[in-house]
Amino acid sequence: MSESYRTKKRSDRIVMTDEARVLKLLRSEAKLSTRKVTDAIGVSDTYIAHLENGRIDLPPEERLKRLLKVYGARVGTFTERVRTYRSQITPEQELTGLLKRLRPHEVSTLVAVAKSLVR
Repeated sequence: MSESYRTKKRSDRIVMTDEARVLKLLRSEAKLSTRKVTDAIGVSDTYIAHLENGRIDLPPEERLKRLLKVYGARVGTFTERVRTYRSQITPEQELTGLLKRLRPHEVSTLVAVAKSLVR
């Protein structure tokens, strides 16, 4: 790695943010693999995965700018996409995303609640 990236890990639980989701979308839209991104900015693919999956906070502004440049975006574009992201997803998509982050006993509780709603 050409540059050391020290990040503060949030916790062992994933906290998906709209910023993380938009970063993943931007990379996907640019048709870049995590490997290509890591080679371009000198970080590990684990770092990109943690960033996109909400395990770590966004990098400082200068590092974020470098990342966005690789994706072909600017901070202003990123900020606008984040601001409008929530309004672009359906409740079903949001629920699907949430389900992936729940523990098994939480899924069981949610299933019980859902069943009570459809009776």
